[in-house]
Amino acid sequence: MGDLSDDDRAALAALPMLHARLMEAARLHDQGGRDGALTALGALHEFINGIPSFRDAGLLRPLRALAAGMMQLGVGNVSPLLAPAVAQNRHPMPLDRQALQVAAAVALEEAMWWGDSKTRAAGRVADALQARGYRLGREEITAATVINWRKELNKTDGCAGEMARAVWHDFKAALQQREQRPPPNTAQAVAAVEGALSAIPAMSADAGWGETTPVSPR
Repeated sequence: MGDLSDDDRAALAALPMLHARLMEAARLHDQGGRDGALTALGALHEFINGIPSFRDAGLLRPLRALAAGMMQLGVGNVSPLLAPAVAQNRHPMPLDRQALQVAAAVALEEAMWWGDSKTRAAGRVADALQARGYRLGREEITAATVINWRKELNKTDGCAGEMARAVWHDFKAALQQREQRPPPNTAQAVAAVEGALSAIPAMSADAGWGETTPVSPR
């Protein structure tokens, strides 16, 4: 070991402690919470800090920032480092699903126009889609799916496609031009849902999207 550098000797001397502390971090991690991750960060901090050239080069800065951010989480604050990324560059919903999404959202609004609550309308739309054989891969389309699609269309930075959002914008503008809301009418709500969903193939064809197996009727 005579030809080892100071860094090599420091690293070798610190390895047993690093191993012991990482074992403890793994045990804490398995219990849940952040203690395991904080213990692992502390172990790496001590290891790097004990190697002269690593310490002198300031290589601890990222670990210190991460540890500080995790400590802030413990008191209810979110540091910029750990904040969710803004979804400006999120890939939009696949084109073959956009017609389904916007038609379902329109159907939801139409059923609500005729007196359904949002929950009842979403369930009505989901049931109608399932009756037509629409699915998302192996997953059924639920009332929550329909409500979430509507939310995405109302977002400026959501994952809905631009063409679907344009169709939705035009529909909402037309909805605002309607006269006073009519009395509740279940039969009209059912008919409105069916009318909106029947437009899915036409919207797909007009937009050049085409439907693919995951969202097409069985």
